[in-house]
Amino acid sequence: MKRSLFITTILLFPNLVFAQPTTFAQLVDLLISIIDPLFTLVIALILLMFLYGLARFVFSLGSSDNLEEGKRIMFWGIIALFMVVSFWGIVTILTNTFLSV
Repeated sequence: MKRSLFITTILLFPNLVFAQPTTFAQLVDLLISIIDPLFTLVIALILLMFLYGLARFVFSLGSSDNLEEGKRIMFWGIIALFMVVSFWGIVTILTNTFLSV
């Protein structure tokens, strides 16, 4: 178990394994380089959730339960997408403001 976790960490986060930050700016840059791909993954998953709700809504075939469930999934998908993209934008603005050279 520990070996597979170690190998997974090396493959997924090479910046974390091989980096040696010496300043605060380098540490923040390292954290951002780790978090940035995670934002992309989360956005992709939320978009898939929204598309699942859309498919459920379109293919409900007159069933009001499936229609309402599809609407609910799409609504929360849009809310989650807005929140994640907003947070991503705030992080980008803060890093460009405080870590710009």
